[in-house]
Amino acid sequence: MQRSLALAGPVVLVALCILLLRSRPLSAHPWSPGSTRSFDPVSEQAKGEFPNKWYYYDNGSQLSELRKLVGNLPPDLTVSWIGEPQTLANLKGKVVIVDFWATWCGPCMKSLPHNVQMFNKYKDRGLMIIGVHDSSRGSEKMPAVVQSQKINYPISVDDHMKSAGAYHVPFWPTYVVIDRKGIVRAAGLDPDHVEDVVKKLLAEPGGESDTKPATKPTTQPATKPAASQPASQPARNRS
Repeated sequence: MQRSLALAGPVVLVALCILLLRSRPLSAHPWSPGSTRSFDPVSEQAKGEFPNKWYYYDNGSQLSELRKLVGNLPPDLTVSWIGEPQTLANLKGKVVIVDFWATWCGPCMKSLPHNVQMFNKYKDRGLMIIGVHDSSRGSEKMPAVVQSQKINYPISVDDHMKSAGAYHVPFWPTYVVIDRKGIVRAAGLDPDHVEDVVKKLLAEPGGESDTKPATKPTTQPATKPAASQPASQPARNRS
């Protein structure tokens, strides 16, 4: 009997460890306080047009549900806008960054100055940034953050995690970049490499100047020819 209990102890311990590992919540970015997950920035399993090291990966492979966004049209955003509402359909022709962030997320707050810098640097070339704040908590601090960080791009609050769910957001911040044709080209980027993707997509054809139809030239009334003037006499050399 004692021997059976001694053998059962390790088995129960292993079972409990497996249960805890499976139940660990995937709710925070690898930089966020309280996160205990292991993230590896290099993975041979993650394939795409951008280097693997530009992304975050979970245990050696990019999060599969987030990865499925790439190459497809992005889900619509279901949010409450702070300021002028935006739609991804109306932003076609621009390169769009969707930044899922929160005031309680340290890495998100750390990335805000670079977001503002990027927007100021590339907005005239067709960049748009949309901030989507976590709906669970922290949104009441947004007005103060907008003012202190001088955020000048559209921001919003997620509607009961509907947008985060549609995008399969696994951590904060999660950056999704959409090209001028409205196709997701990168999802789950390391904040330090978002600008690298933006520069490549802005250099691609399909901007507003390429997509706007040519305007019909206005016809001007024919101008009357100038009245003929008597031919001027060549100047004579004075002797």
